[in-house]
Amino acid sequence: MDNLRKVVALALHEVRSLAANPSMAATIFVLLFFALLFTDFFHFFEWFSVPFLCQLAACSIGGIGTVCILAEERERGTEQTLLLSGTSRATIAAGKVIGCIIVCELVSFICAFGITRDLGRAGETALLLLFTTIPVAFISVALGMQLSDQQRASSWGAPILFCGSITATLDALIEVSPWMLPTGAAPELIDLFVFGNMASKISPVLTCGIAFIYCIIALLVLIKSVRS
Repeated sequence: MDNLRKVVALALHEVRSLAANPSMAATIFVLLFFALLFTDFFHFFEWFSVPFLCQLAACSIGGIGTVCILAEERERGTEQTLLLSGTSRATIAAGKVIGCIIVCELVSFICAFGITRDLGRAGETALLLLFTTIPVAFISVALGMQLSDQQRASSWGAPILFCGSITATLDALIEVSPWMLPTGAAPELIDLFVFGNMASKISPVLTCGIAFIYCIIALLVLIKSVRS
């Protein structure tokens, strides 16, 4: 029970840290601004705008925000203080992962609602986006727990943002399904289940299976990072 309280406290601290971080606050503001811009001014297709902006939100918050915050905390000795107080690295990692997922999902939900103006579809989008936010949170925390230099942290997290952006735009730009790529399942499933695009010949069961494998791989990377 004591460990559970610590996980909850660390998760809430991560949520507050991400919300209070000026770079992340600016990023979230820009994402919400583009959600309105894409819908009300550019009139982009929703099936493109929703997965793209939501994926961008999850990967920027996790890949840049969480990685940088963890690196900053290690640089300042916060992690060492927690360890000396009896909090394990596994507990720290669990709290950080949960906090990262909460913020990613909340911002993605707001972005999806800003575009679709439909609570149901925004909720479905956020649910399917878990196939991106979960592995992104695992990898981001794993990276952050190995870095102690905040200036280097953003460059290590940038590939996560790049990967998420590419997989969200592949289908629209070159008509290639991203289902086999890391973070590729969520855009594919959102396109199918939220917007009813039946053009893809890939089974959603297979897509979910591949996404689950990536989640397991990301979890193993996190476990290795925690133990090292």
